[in-house]
Amino acid sequence: MLQSTGEDDLAGPGSFAERHHLDQLMGYLQVQDTKALLLLLVERSDFQRAQRSVTAALRGRPDFIDEGETPVEGWPLLRFHRGENVVEVCLATVSTAAAPRHPDSARRAKAKPSG
Repeated sequence: MLQSTGEDDLAGPGSFAERHHLDQLMGYLQVQDTKALLLLLVERSDFQRAQRSVTAALRGRPDFIDEGETPVEGWPLLRFHRGENVVEVCLATVSTAAAPRHPDSARRAKAKPSG
């Protein structure tokens, strides 16, 4: 999991954070693994910029091959060489700036009896 907490974390294409976390993910994979998910949690308000920066950095790696059809809109499926194999990595980018809430949470709060 790659977590961005500030501007310096995503200083530009090819920054240490992107290289390190993808390398770490690849290290966990077994030889027969062909698919992986890299989860990027972004705490900043500039979510789109962070997403573009990390995606560009990963595309700029020497082991990057191409991009496949994404399973989820906004989460690119990137293909990388790994030895003689190809690994597809889905880059799942999630904003943590505003915690998701259950659709009924406002209604439940109003219905709660005060005690």
